[in-house]
Amino acid sequence: MDANERRLRASEEAAAWFVLLRSDALTPEDRAEFVRWLRESAVHVAEILRVTKVHNALDVFEGWDLISRGEIAAPDNVVSLARASDSADARPGEIGSGDRRSGLQQANTNLHKRLRIFAIAASFVGVLLTAMFLVASSVGQVIRTERGERREVALADGSLLELAPESRVRVRFEPYARYVSLEQGRAVFRVAKNPTRPFSVLAQGTTIRAVGTAFGVERGETGVRVTVSEGKVAVIGPKPSEAGAADAGASEAGRVASLIPAPSRDSLGDSRLFLKAGEQVVVPASGIAEPVRAVDSERELAWAKGRLVFDNESIARAAELFNRYNQVQIRITDVQLAQRPVSGVFDAADPESFIAFIQTGARVRVIRSGSTEITVSKLD
Repeated sequence: MDANERRLRASEEAAAWFVLLRSDALTPEDRAEFVRWLRESAVHVAEILRVTKVHNALDVFEGWDLISRGEIAAPDNVVSLARASDSADARPGEIGSGDRRSGLQQANTNLHKRLRIFAIAASFVGVLLTAMFLVASSVGQVIRTERGERREVALADGSLLELAPESRVRVRFEPYARYVSLEQGRAVFRVAKNPTRPFSVLAQGTTIRAVGTAFGVERGETGVRVTVSEGKVAVIGPKPSEAGAADAGASEAGRVASLIPAPSRDSLGDSRLFLKAGEQVVVPASGIAEPVRAVDSERELAWAKGRLVFDNESIARAAELFNRYNQVQIRITDVQLAQRPVSGVFDAADPESFIAFIQTGARVRVIRSGSTEITVSKLD
């Protein structure tokens, strides 16, 4: 099931839950199941909020009486629901079978009018919400995380974004393109398929373009690291004039706009580099990409799920990553200890396990200052 199908299914389930929650038939078991459903995915939360927003907009709509009296004309695309009595073959308690049109069993005139009014109002609300979305998209949405915070966000197109701590992205959707500027940190993107509306991620002058796939992007001191877990992406390094330049959200937006001015444009130029699932590349600020290498993408992107994987990483670097995921901060005071390599897989939210690991391989002194700092120094 791709992202679009997941979003459609979530929308249908949200509507069903909304009706049940407002009914007298709701049981304690239903409430518990609803909570479990919400916790399954951020998409579920987004969809139930959307359904509630539309309902509230309809509830406060002030034109009901005008519409019912015919003083507000119905839009051309509103189709009236047929009543059972509209069909010559209809019998009491049945839907008309003459032309098999959609209808309501024994619908009366008042119900018919209310449904018609609802359809008209829904079309008005749909136009309003679309306009609001276009305005928000043109401005750009900023999503960020603080130290110790991870976020999973469902974007407006059905794509999913997993943001690591201390990260920031700017999302901007256009009619023929979708793009996200990774301004800080790292993120995993699970892109909803839409061949006519390519999805591009920009970081330090590098552009990663996908249609429907899953990949991670990391901004670091050495450059931009791209890891693909599903599908295929195209990677474009910075132009010579852009090498080493700091990229603001506005300049990156302009770069994508020049790359993808129309849905018919498929070529990304001679500098493109394609990565498939299980491959990774690092693009330095110079724009000259390092050789593509095969990797275990699940292991490489474990940080998105709150796991830290170290392979001969220095203790200082490992401590730095732990500090991003926690309010408790680890300080390594000895230079030689800080440079020692460490390998292993750790729960990012459990810095104590990392401290215990260090203690098994070195004689160290551990001092805890309240609940916010752990200082590690080497014993003489």
